[in-house]
Order: sequence, then structure tokens, then C-alpha cells
Amino acid sequence: MAAESVPVTVEVLARALQNTAPPWYSSGPVLALLGVFVGALIGFGGNWYLKQMDRDSWFQQKRWEWKWQCYSQLAEHYGELHTLLLESTAMAHAIDAAQSTEREKLTAERDRRLAAIRDRFELARRWGSIARIVVPPDTRTFITRFGDRWNAADGNSMGQSTAAREAWLGILDHAREDLRFERRES
Repeated sequence: MAAESVPVTVEVLARALQNTAPPWYSSGPVLALLGVFVGALIGFGGNWYLKQMDRDSWFQQKRWEWKWQCYSQLAEHYGELHTLLLESTAMAHAIDAAQSTEREKLTAERDRRLAAIRDRFELARRWGSIARIVVPPDTRTFITRFGDRWNAADGNSMGQSTAAREAWLGILDHAREDLRFERRES
């Protein structure tokens, strides 16, 4: 037969002291001191536990916010890379078909687009590095594979555009799953 558990309170401790302790332990001041000590111990332990819980939930909230920031930046930059590469390719075809007077304007505009592509890729690379701190392993692998596909395209704007489009759609999928919005499609 199992012993019945008794909650530990000041009264239970006082009764235990009365039954086993010398008579001077059961005096009013000693019981008061015991009550203060036990109350302080419980208060300290409870406060410590609550602070740990607050700290842990604060870290979880901050981590979620960083994930949100990283995913949104990556989605924006991958999407812009895809768009800029398509526009740049279309401009290359327009430059080939243009008259010499129009060709200079189109070439200058295409050069601006190429500079924007370099800037966007640099930003995507930076945000990908930051994201590696907070995103799950499968997303880190996904980001690495995008970089591999981008490098394998070796300046081919259609290959890079395809890689950027797949990265854009893929990172949105990873974000929806990781941020607990919905399950991944792919």
C-alpha cells in the first residue's frame, strides 16, 4: 500500500517539527522564521522559474521574428532577381533588333538592370548567410542548392532566371511551413 502524499506547507512543517524537535523549536518566533524562510524559498524558486519561461518565450519570439525577416528578404530578392533577369534578356533581344539611335538608350537601361541584378544577388547571398543561423537544415540545403544552380548557369541569364524563379517559389514554400502557416507544396 502506497503512502499518501501530503502537500508541504508551513503547517505540515511546523507539525513535523513539534513531533520531532526539541521544545524550543516550536516557539512562535522560530515558526515565524521558518515560515519566512520557506515562503522566501518558494518565492525565489517560483520567480526563477517564471523568469526562465519568460526568457525562453522571448527567445522563441525573437527567433520567429528573425526567421520572418530572413524569409521575406530572401523571397523579395529571389523574386526580383527572376524579374530583372527576364527583363534583361528581353532588352538584349530588343537591342539586337533596334536601330542605332535607340540602341544606346536600351544598352544603358540594360546595364542598369545588370547592376541591379548584381546588387540583388549580393543581398540574397547576405540574407542567405544570415538565415543559416535560424532556419532548419532542409532550408539551409535549399539555399545552398540555389547558389550551386546559380553558379552552374555561369552567366547564362535564362539559366540564372530559372534558378532564381525556383528559389523564389521554393523559399516561399519553406517559409510557409517553417513559420507554421501551412504545409509545403513540394
